[in-house]
Amino acid sequence: MKHIYKLVFLILVSTLNADQISFQFNNDVFAGTDRHYSNGLALSWMDDTYDHEVTDSTSYYSRFMLGLFNVTTINGLEKSKKYSAGASLSHAIITPEDVSKSEAQYNDAPYVGFLNLSLYVFEWDDNSFNEYRMNLRVIGENAGEEVQNGFHSIIGNEDAKGWDTQLNRQFQQQVQFPPKLAS
Repeated sequence: MKHIYKLVFLILVSTLNADQISFQFNNDVFAGTDRHYSNGLALSWMDDTYDHEVTDSTSYYSRFMLGLFNVTTINGLEKSKKYSAGASLSHAIITPEDVSKSEAQYNDAPYVGFLNLSLYVFEWDDNSFNEYRMNLRVIGENAGEEVQNGFHSIIGNEDAKGWDTQLNRQFQQQVQFPPKLAS
């Protein structure tokens, strides 16, 4: 079964056309603790660099993102700059210091899972760098307990007991533009 996962991974990676793919894994097990920022995962993809002109070699994703931010910015994207579009999916888990308690711990960090999809465009030239970004987030229920307790079973730790007290589910969105409002 392990070989099937490896084969699927290689096929997926070999079909991506990107300048960068990155994977990040953080866990407090490396520090010998199990509290507060407890775990984080991120998978990011960055497309090739493009001039402002869309050509046949421009990926569909980059065409979409460049078009979206060109329409939504006050003066449009600058034709003299270069652009790269990317996407990132990240997950984080926050827990109180004592994960053996099943009751709410109001004087400590809450149990919370965080799932974020980020779509972005970087814009630059020799003198400047700007970032345009959209984030879609789910915070709360069903975003942390299974991941944390699944990892605990792999490393031989007890399950965290207080996930029934986690923050309620919230949906958030964020749009980020560079601070310039006019040329």
